[in-house]
Amino acid sequence: MNEKRKYRILYNPTFGGFIFTVMIIAYICISFVGHLILELVDIKDGVVYYVVNSMFSILAMFTVTKVVEIKRQEKRHFLHHFEKCNPKYVLFALIFAVGMFLGLGFANSLIASIFETDHASSSTLPLNSLINYLIFTVFYAIIPAIEEEVFFRGLLYENLEHSNKVWTVLFLAFAFSVYHSSIHQTVYQFVYGLGLTVLVMKSGSIVPSMIAHFINNFAVLTLEYFKIPLDLFNPIVIVIGCLLLVGFVLLIAFDKYHVQPHPLEEGQKPKENIYEFFVPYGIFGVAICVLMIVLGAVV
Repeated sequence: MNEKRKYRILYNPTFGGFIFTVMIIAYICISFVGHLILELVDIKDGVVYYVVNSMFSILAMFTVTKVVEIKRQEKRHFLHHFEKCNPKYVLFALIFAVGMFLGLGFANSLIASIFETDHASSSTLPLNSLINYLIFTVFYAIIPAIEEEVFFRGLLYENLEHSNKVWTVLFLAFAFSVYHSSIHQTVYQFVYGLGLTVLVMKSGSIVPSMIAHFINNFAVLTLEYFKIPLDLFNPIVIVIGCLLLVGFVLLIAFDKYHVQPHPLEEGQKPKENIYEFFVPYGIFGVAICVLMIVLGAVV
């Protein structure tokens, strides 16, 4: 295969949809084998059980990412998204993360109550000691914040970078949302995905989005461990959160800094068709996720 055709294949929305679907299938396979092993060794609860469970999707994303990296022969390493960025975007990330947690933190519980489903939260984790709290901070806050951002806002974004910006933000947020395969998280994760993708677009780095991602996960664990009585349904809390979100939107809207897209690889088109992310491959990954969401809601 000549170089031009090779990089045309490896850097476009179609390939992005392909690796998204492959990751979802890998996640299911790893999860099945992992749960089978846990069952065989009779581990059904406790720290080990939850830590192992948390690593199924992480392992799937890491494996797919490394395979793509090898296939591309590091011609253009996706880790360039770790490039330094203006410190103001760290502040933007903080405002966005706190705004989301306070302004929309009630959404998951509300949707779960509407659909009469169990709302799995940090309260199901055995956060009964400082050691456990630190362990779950690593496996439920730090590692997911890094790997999910590397995969969604690093690897997948790279394949959509030369497509329509609005559709890129919407499609990545949608993929991020359905990937969580939980009906009560869908709305919250979609809105979160919008903000995280915008942060990457504006800053040229996934570092701010990783920080925002970490803050959200860490806040849930911390509130539960320290038994902090924060009522996310409190109107005052919601108003404060929404004001922070409005502030974030205004900061982004009036931010004049523009990151130049990374140079086109040989064979890449200046304007990619964003819909090719779903057709023909990405739609299968989305369909699997939607099926898991539906099964989770009715079972």
